[in-house]
Amino acid sequence: MARPKRTLAEADPNAKAPAAKKAAAGKKMESATKGTKSATSKDGTSVSGCLLGLSFDREDVVDPAQASKKVEAPAFLTMCRPGWDLLVEKEKTREASGWEDVDSDDNDNEEEQEEIEEVEDDSDDEGPIGCSKDCMCNKPAKDHTDWIWIITEAGFKLFKQWQIQAGKRDQGAFEMHVYNDFTAYGLTEVMENQLLAFDKEISKKSPSPIALWSVLESIGMFLTQEIEDWYGGDDSDGMAEMVMIFGTMVLTTLDILREHNMLQTGTDAPIKNLPLILSLFILFVEEWKGIGGDMGKGETYWPREVVRISDKNGVEIKGPVGVEDTVKKLREEVEENGSEISDEDDGKDKATSGDGKKSKGGKWTPKDDYEGEERQWFKWDWKLEFAAFYKDHRKQDEYTGKYFLGGGHHDITKFSKADKKRYTY
Repeated sequence: MARPKRTLAEADPNAKAPAAKKAAAGKKMESATKGTKSATSKDGTSVSGCLLGLSFDREDVVDPAQASKKVEAPAFLTMCRPGWDLLVEKEKTREASGWEDVDSDDNDNEEEQEEIEEVEDDSDDEGPIGCSKDCMCNKPAKDHTDWIWIITEAGFKLFKQWQIQAGKRDQGAFEMHVYNDFTAYGLTEVMENQLLAFDKEISKKSPSPIALWSVLESIGMFLTQEIEDWYGGDDSDGMAEMVMIFGTMVLTTLDILREHNMLQTGTDAPIKNLPLILSLFILFVEEWKGIGGDMGKGETYWPREVVRISDKNGVEIKGPVGVEDTVKKLREEVEENGSEISDEDDGKDKATSGDGKKSKGGKWTPKDDYEGEERQWFKWDWKLEFAAFYKDHRKQDEYTGKYFLGGGHHDITKFSKADKKRYTY
């Protein structure tokens, strides 16, 4: 398990220390992405045989905007059920049988690793967890309407990019130690690049709901992969604000889908994996809550709105094992806390929902959605909130003086030979 979050004041970023071992959850995901196979898509792009694989045959990076704007009508592909979901199912089966945890942490990790190996034994020798002789990767989703694990071609290309970016910022993978939590800050940089991709798409004069969805699904897939190092980062407040801006991104996308009459499920629904991707974002927030709890900013409340909006539009959130139980709890919280969003105002504006409170001048601002320090999620506005996020999280180039967000400053492959030698252990 990732260590508890620390404040920046408690962290010494320049302390020399060996790379920490991955937590048991990390072992699961690492094992779940071994032995991938490759294939070539129609456009000549080499991709892994199992869509969740971390090994790639191509090092060049797909531009998010280019990958998104190519999509006019979404084409969905199936993919194998990820190994981590299979392991969750195995754990729940074990719990249901009355198994009790009485061993030490070391023994727990050994047992979890044995379970991973058992699942691998049931898989094809050439494929990762869940990729057996009945592999579901790269098949047209229209021919497998009962299969939940699907993604658009454009979304997969973006997902692949985020994985490549994350790999290039993993100091442990390069057998290097730059400073404590370097990898965590590198993952934050990747997430900032994701926000920039979404902002670029939604800032267009007429944002394409399909293009926005391709960006969103790629991020949802990424956030449920191996980001254990990010959860253990020392910038707790900044990370909570990241969780919050992801919430604004999801809710804004739902508003736009609703405006285009695309917030629906079923065989005729244009967004085939809507329930799955929403469930992945909900599980991302649950993971955040499980590791560090709520930072008191209300950053974990927005999944309630996702459930409320989904219920109102007949969207059943499902997919990974156990998500239905989480959705049920969120639905109970919605009923318990109520909502200030009226049916009349709901969805009136594509970037905002509900009444919310008003500033003295009559114009709503993000701070009006707070009670004390906690965000209430009665209203949201991507343009205003991302502008504030950019201002609070931007960095300044020490040479040019220009401000920036995201980028490639933590990309180890761009380090000089001298720096690579300096940080290698």
